[in-house]
Amino acid sequence: MFEKVPILKRWKVIIGIVGFAFVVSILYAKQVWDLKTQVSILQQKTTMVEDADLEIVNRQVRLKQLSDEIQSGQTTGARAQIKSHGELMHYIEHLADTLNLQIIQLPQQSIEQVESYQIAQVNFSVSGNFQDIVMFIYQIEATDRVGTVAKADLELRTLRKDGGSEDLLIAAIRLTRLVTKDQRPEENEAQ
Repeated sequence: MFEKVPILKRWKVIIGIVGFAFVVSILYAKQVWDLKTQVSILQQKTTMVEDADLEIVNRQVRLKQLSDEIQSGQTTGARAQIKSHGELMHYIEHLADTLNLQIIQLPQQSIEQVESYQIAQVNFSVSGNFQDIVMFIYQIEATDRVGTVAKADLELRTLRKDGGSEDLLIAAIRLTRLVTKDQRPEENEAQ
């Protein structure tokens, strides 16, 4: 059957078949190359995700350590054990009376949820002389370790009183406290 086909035609067919096989193998090699490239990209992304997961775990561990330090500082070193907003109000009132300060604005508390922890921010204002206000802040933060004073804005205000005027030094204070899970303060209490 092939004897009647001229040799030149046979070579053309053979070269055509080899050329077709070569083109198919190049297309197959390109697909393999693309797959290997995509696999390497996925491996890089997987490595990045694993690194990010490890970083998140490290940050959560550090956050837990810091919260434990803050909590131990507030409870073990603290002389005043405060478990609710009502107790905090009583403490502030008692301390203000002790230092001859007047409470201008009652303590108002707002709770902020940060992951599994609650942070209470308490805003209030007191009036008195500078030394007593500084002692008040020192007593809250360093001695009794009730919380951290995040802000203390001092302002000199003139009030009219019985036909005259009186200058008052007023401190607007923001106290930040870590509230543990078992210490759920009443959010609407005294607000």
